Amino acid sequence: KANGAKDPALFQTLANIHVSKFEYDAAIKALEEGLKANPNHRYLTYDYINLLLDSEKYSNAKLAIENTLKIDDKNKLLYFLYGYLEQHSGNTDRAELSYQKALELDETYFDALYQLGLTYIIGANKHLTNPNSNSQLFTSFLNRSEFVLNQAYEINPNDRPTIQLLIDINTRKNRLDKVQELRSKLEEF
Repeated sequence: KANGAKDPALFQTLANIHVSKFEYDAAIKALEEGLKANPNHRYLTYDYINLLLDSEKYSNAKLAIENTLKIDDKNKLLYFLYGYLEQHSGNTDRAELSYQKALELDETYFDALYQLGLTYIIGANKHLTNPNSNSQLFTSFLNRSEFVLNQAYEINPNDRPTIQLLIDINTRKNRLDKVQELRSKLEEF
């Protein structure tokens, strides 16, 4: 590196060495230097975003994802990660849009379906606990959540959290036969 080498693998290796020593800031710096020498290099960028997420530098990760999406707008994982970061910062509207964009790229993307369903449940619960909200908004969010989670369930019928959320939704809708069917599915595991 001191002799001017710009090979992306060099910076990835340096970052890996720092990570193995639990020197996350030094690893991030190595990847940032690699990105300066190799702008928009896909794998350096992905390593950089992953390292930011692993070291809980979420605002930096969100910014890196935004910048990457300007160049690579066909990456469902980046849209998913962006939605996840938005969801955890409380911005469910932006999270919903990001998950939907990921699903436009791959309608069978299980993680995006699951998180979108969870986002709708959060919206339903907000309307349930808000005394000024009407029940139609609660029902609308609950129905959207059920629809999306049923799609996720079709893709992965053995995912326990998805089954549990569908049990909760069907319990709220007083569909006891469906609740029993789903509970028996859980007992199969």
